[in-house]
Amino acid sequence: IVAAKDFHDQLPVMGTIKAKTEIPLKFEINGVIKKIYFREGEKIKKGEIIMELGPKDMQYKLNYAKNKFNSTQAAYNSSQKKLEVHQKLYEAGAIIKSKLEEVQLDCESARYQVETARSEMELAENEFNKIALYSGKDGVMGKREAEEGEFVTPQDRAAFFYEISEVNVEVGIVERDIDKIKLGQKAMVYVD
Repeated sequence: IVAAKDFHDQLPVMGTIKAKTEIPLKFEINGVIKKIYFREGEKIKKGEIIMELGPKDMQYKLNYAKNKFNSTQAAYNSSQKKLEVHQKLYEAGAIIKSKLEEVQLDCESARYQVETARSEMELAENEFNKIALYSGKDGVMGKREAEEGEFVTPQDRAAFFYEISEVNVEVGIVERDIDKIKLGQKAMVYVD
């Protein structure tokens, strides 16, 4: 018995599926890759760690900045005490005003050094936080361009991240099947 029925023609074709968005991943600082947490083609969620650099160099830099800040803070505290003593001596008439002004300027200079050291420490903390790459959105990890133990700079691509909520499919249709498709036609795409 002949009956009306939807017909689906299947065309085996070769092609590529490209993500709507392809993001090259790069570190913001220099370093040696310590660990890679994904494989090519693996799905990854927003906020997951992708790879990280060895923290050793950044830890040394951060410790140095903290020690420098503590040292300048101690020097500033010492200069404040010295200023208090000189103010009392000046009020008692034991020293001249120019000596008091000299100590005031030294104290002000020490305060600026503390601010500079604080800025350097905050900069080192900020750089320390850049040793890891995190996913900014859900997607799929693409090709790795660097391996564990490799030294990378901010110019080097470490990997690719693909956002696959929307994709583009490019396929080649053989000539004998051209009359089976039309512009604007809907198609279902299946992959291996």
